[in-house]
Amino acid sequence: MLRINETLPEGLSVEVYHNNQIKKVKLSDYKGKVVFINFWATWCKPCEEEMPSMQIMYEAVKKNFQNFELLAVSIDSKEPSVVESFARKYGLTFPILHDKKGKIKEIYKTTGVPESFIVDQNGIIAEKVWGPRNWSRQDSVNAIMELLKNGPSSPDKYKQKKAAY
Repeated sequence: MLRINETLPEGLSVEVYHNNQIKKVKLSDYKGKVVFINFWATWCKPCEEEMPSMQIMYEAVKKNFQNFELLAVSIDSKEPSVVESFARKYGLTFPILHDKKGKIKEIYKTTGVPESFIVDQNGIIAEKVWGPRNWSRQDSVNAIMELLKNGPSSPDKYKQKKAAY
């Protein structure tokens, strides 16, 4: 299991489905940005409840901070059309990665869904959240806003948190 203060694996290249286009990305493509990574599935009810608040947070934060990115990693083993249909249903505009074969899930050592990582500008996990969270609430995005406004902290200052929906 990846822990707070650890650097996320960079070398993995994955396909991203975004705006009906497919492109390959690596975590190193986002160096210098605050990255919110959320592992989820279309069959997961808590994930379904969490997604609208992630969209609200994404729009609000991205509008003010271009050095922010949200990557939603679907662990669905079904075809991309299932994930794309879900994204359309909820009006999701952030990039969605489809981990159909479980490669990303295995490398990031996730324990379930939803599970979220907030990664600082240096690629260090600043916060890890197990379970759903209402991401449209200010207290839910404090770590993100702190990183965006003040830059990365020393890794020993980062803490693990359980979700509080």
